[in-house]
Amino acid sequence: MPNRRPKLADPHKEQLIRLVKSLLDRSGLTIETVLARMQTQGCDISRATFENCFTTRAELKPNVPPDYALTLIAVFIEGLPKPRQCAAAEALRLADLTRLPLSQLEPLRYFFDPAEFTAALQSYLPLPTGAPPPPHAAPREDWAEAPDVAVFYGRQAELVTLTHWAVEERCRLIGLMGLGGVGKSALCARLGRQIKGRFECAIWRSLREALPLDILLAEWLQFLLDSPEPPADRLERQIARLLDCLRQQRCLLVLDNVEAILPTGSQAGRYRPGYEGYGHLFRRIGESDHRSCLLLTSRETPSDLALLAGDFLPTRLLTLSGLDLAAGQSILQDKGISGQATDLAEVVRRYSGNPLALKLAAASIQEFYGGQANRFLDTGSALFSDTRHLLEQQFSRLSALEAEVMYWLAIEREPTSLVSLQADMLGSGSVRELAEALHSLQRRFLMEQVEAGFTLQNVIMEFVTDRLIHHLSQEMLAGRIELWQKCALVKVQGKEYVRQIQTRLLLAPIAERLLAALGRSGLEAHLRETLAALRRSQPPVPGYAAGNILNLLTYLDADLSDQDLSGLFIWQADLRQTALPGVNLAQADLSGSVFRQPFESVWALAFSPDGQHLVSGLENGEIRLWRLSDGQPWLSLLDHSGFVYAFALSPDGCWLASSGNDQIIRLWDTTTWHCRYWLRGHSSRCREVAFSPDGRLLASAGEDQTIRLWDISTGQSQGVLSGHTDQVWSVAFHPHSGLLVSSSLDQTVRLWDVNAGEAVAHWPVETTWLRCLAFSPDGRWLAGGAHDNSLYLWSWPDLSPPKILAGHTGYIRRLIFSPDGRWLVSAGEDKVICFWEVNSGRRRHILTGHAGRVYGLAFSPDGRQLASSGDDKTIHLWDGQTQQSLKTWQGYANRALGVAFSPDGQTLGSSYGDGRVQLWQAQPGRPLKTLAGHSDRVWGLAFSPAGRLLASGSYDKTIKIWDLTTYQCLHTLYGHTDWVRQLTFSPTGDVLISVSDDATIRFWRVESGECERVLHGHTSWIWTAALSPDGRLLATGSGDQTVRLWQVESGECVHIFSEHSGQVWAVAFSPDGRCLASAGQDATIRLWDLPSRTCSRTLAEGVGRVWGLCFSGDGQALVSVGEDYTGHVWDIATGRCRQNLAGHTDLVLAVALHPGGSMLATASLDITTRLWDIDSGHNLATLRPDRPYERMNITDVTGLTEVQKASLRALGAIEKDEGGRMKNRNSSHPMISYIL
Repeated sequence: MPNRRPKLADPHKEQLIRLVKSLLDRSGLTIETVLARMQTQGCDISRATFENCFTTRAELKPNVPPDYALTLIAVFIEGLPKPRQCAAAEALRLADLTRLPLSQLEPLRYFFDPAEFTAALQSYLPLPTGAPPPPHAAPREDWAEAPDVAVFYGRQAELVTLTHWAVEERCRLIGLMGLGGVGKSALCARLGRQIKGRFECAIWRSLREALPLDILLAEWLQFLLDSPEPPADRLERQIARLLDCLRQQRCLLVLDNVEAILPTGSQAGRYRPGYEGYGHLFRRIGESDHRSCLLLTSRETPSDLALLAGDFLPTRLLTLSGLDLAAGQSILQDKGISGQATDLAEVVRRYSGNPLALKLAAASIQEFYGGQANRFLDTGSALFSDTRHLLEQQFSRLSALEAEVMYWLAIEREPTSLVSLQADMLGSGSVRELAEALHSLQRRFLMEQVEAGFTLQNVIMEFVTDRLIHHLSQEMLAGRIELWQKCALVKVQGKEYVRQIQTRLLLAPIAERLLAALGRSGLEAHLRETLAALRRSQPPVPGYAAGNILNLLTYLDADLSDQDLSGLFIWQADLRQTALPGVNLAQADLSGSVFRQPFESVWALAFSPDGQHLVSGLENGEIRLWRLSDGQPWLSLLDHSGFVYAFALSPDGCWLASSGNDQIIRLWDTTTWHCRYWLRGHSSRCREVAFSPDGRLLASAGEDQTIRLWDISTGQSQGVLSGHTDQVWSVAFHPHSGLLVSSSLDQTVRLWDVNAGEAVAHWPVETTWLRCLAFSPDGRWLAGGAHDNSLYLWSWPDLSPPKILAGHTGYIRRLIFSPDGRWLVSAGEDKVICFWEVNSGRRRHILTGHAGRVYGLAFSPDGRQLASSGDDKTIHLWDGQTQQSLKTWQGYANRALGVAFSPDGQTLGSSYGDGRVQLWQAQPGRPLKTLAGHSDRVWGLAFSPAGRLLASGSYDKTIKIWDLTTYQCLHTLYGHTDWVRQLTFSPTGDVLISVSDDATIRFWRVESGECERVLHGHTSWIWTAALSPDGRLLATGSGDQTVRLWQVESGECVHIFSEHSGQVWAVAFSPDGRCLASAGQDATIRLWDLPSRTCSRTLAEGVGRVWGLCFSGDGQALVSVGEDYTGHVWDIATGRCRQNLAGHTDLVLAVALHPGGSMLATASLDITTRLWDIDSGHNLATLRPDRPYERMNITDVTGLTEVQKASLRALGAIEKDEGGRMKNRNSSHPMISYIL
């Protein structure tokens, strides 16, 4: 017999027609030209024959002679440029569709690159029965969510069909439909593991928890891409990127439980609100040309699949019915059911062969009929059309304790331990009773036990969830809360991703049902009355009801101001995003509830040696320890006077070193958490600290260009390493040799012998500098994070040219190795955290939970958890293996950052760290209006000359122009690529000028919002700008330590003042335009005579760094504000300080003069804006917006530690002592991370 290629299926004419049409279109050849070329090569073919074989549907199963196929392929290759040629995969596909014998495939090899042809041939050749798999590398696979199918019954015919479709016919999209419990997931898992060798990668995901599409696509892309990318900003781009992957490699995607994104009670096949994008995804996968296969399961057919599917199309549907009699009987026998074959067959028929129904029925037969099938049949037990009715019957037989266990397993969503269940269930039963209930549920096959604990099978999970939602909704409408007391709908101290699922699948559906019944106002009133009824019950009943109701009110975005919640048990309430002004929580039990925390940017993170606590360095100099078991603040260490930059844990875990803004390094005893030593020596901030491998030395990197060595046993200096010519930002010890490596702004890396006290090597880092360094635990690699967005990876000890890892889109602020050395983790300016595989240098995972720059990273000692922090006021805890979010701490710090008066002096604007602008009546300082729209801190403010408009510039890189008659945003200006620092209007008001950390100056047309020009020149961040009174000159101050003067009309830089020795943070013109003042990091104020371009006077020596400047109306005085918390009024003529404006309790960032000339406004990080009399220095008014917990009464609350109470007081809460006196409110936490 001829050696024919094994036949997978009858070739389908539709596919052949599409392929030939595609080749015709790409080649640009007409049918006449193709015929002529085939005939020239000796192929006797007429046009009618060609059309019958290749272009019409008249013959559904074409019989194409081999020479026709080979000649046609040759025509589409020879004489054509590469982009228009037939590819090897297409040639073999055409051969497959025309049944070309295997013996005749060899001539095709000469048309193609050998490697390309071999790869295509391996991909297209099916495996003969019993043949070994082709020599492919093992596929990358992720079956984490797939069910275990070690025990599998029947389905051989279905496996053959599905294998045929997925492997042989290479269908793009396959839908497996069927009733719940019929075995779709098990069949898919069995199939996937059988055919995974025919794919380059395989990944299983379940939609049981209604996973949003953007999250699913991000997970798929993370897995499929060799180097994952940050998520695209639009869904369509994510889908397009996925399709690229599906074309480039042969992938098997399995999507289980698609019914979870389809609504119940509406027309079949539609999608739940917010999930319509899945339909677009399915259409794109089904209609686009690619090499992969998406296999999905659902209890109903999505409408898009129904339209795409056909017997001869790339999308197929298979409806799964029950098991055959033999397989069904095997299930019953394996479950211990005995009887005649006919009796067992009747039981199988009675339950339509549904595997889940048979298992549930087997449990009842065992329990009530002694395991005898005939006795069960003799009773004439009712027939059930689906598993839901059977589950209803089973549930009705449960004890109250068993039912409660089922509800809690549905709430948990993941396998749960006996200990955790008992803690959740509020003493509903003893450990023995709970264990017996679990055992009983297991015998009924209502629950399953896996290695991680107890959980529910998918169908049962959905049934119990629906039942819980129904009963809770009915209870609330009937005015009862029994189940509300027993079950916490959201476990706010649990894993973050589970909390999100609980909100999505429990809290949201209950809210929707209650809203449909009562309406929004009716529901809110009903919930408030239920809380009042709880308060009236005496004695108060412990339970989850109050916490559940508060979570529901928060979900509804209800106003909780002045709510009386005193004396209630408020458990598991998530109050992180909720303002609670005036709420009375006196004597309430707040166990398990979470609140916002008083912190902003967090630079430093470390785990305690035992892994039980997370240590964070806050911007106010506080070191706060968080208890990881429940996420609550555990200990507060107040010793630093500025924000904390870095931590280092000694190798033996006995010491924690901390460094920061105050130049002093602290050594903390990790047993007592007492500060043992203050290490003094640096003359500027200390950026990094590192312990030697033996733990005897500590190295510190300073902005004073030095590295200092310290003896840990005595706290004494052991030497200074000098050699760098600019700020030193990072140090790291080699884990074995004891050599020290450092990096600096001077763009070099230096290697030091600490014993000799000298550098043994140094090398430049071309075009950039390294912000951070780290050695791998085994010492084989040195990694550096660069300002040019790259990661440098040197092998040790040869330090050969480094691997350069690209992928970040912003500069890298922090990097660490995992304890096992497998991963290098990096983070920084682009808001993402990247996991790099050290050996391959490939990026494998991207974490995207932060909304701002990421500053801190730390692995737990066992490597199972990763902590991250940044300037978005959050700390995140991640699973180090799965990269899922476990916990989020939400901070709050509403610092006053900017201030400006309107031209008529009637209105004062203050900008804040929460992204809002507050307008005040300048006299007497009453709130007027809040402008909300920015998503990050607002720094710059400017009123237009006519006073009709206000411009605000933000860290979100945008500028907003507000109409002050309507308080609406007229324009949002996009263009800056970094934080917007300062704004100023032209004298005519038609142009707005902005400066930014992106080192550019932009001119915007106010009416249209268009950017008309961009000025370049500064080489670092531009902090400040001022326009001369006549509008002809613009002055800018920058991190490059210069002040530049620009001619506004031409955009030309006409002069550069370079005498400052630090960053320039403030500039101001005198009213006559002849003098320019500048100040900043070097703690001096310089007055420049503009006609001569010389420095006429230097002021403010001894008052610290200066952040804001303004001249008095007559130009005779200059006002400065800065880090000494005070404003100073300087006499220009004498250079002496006339007046001190004292009252702020934190750094003062901005100052503005009232148009009348007699009043000043200052903005401070202590949250307040203060009004001052410029002549007397009297504080006229103190303006402060409400904090989230303003006047919230926490007197005699329980369930909170003293540290937690102090945190709430810092955010506005009040607490009285036994004598009725107010306790220390700790009203502000000083210092934000204002130096970058």
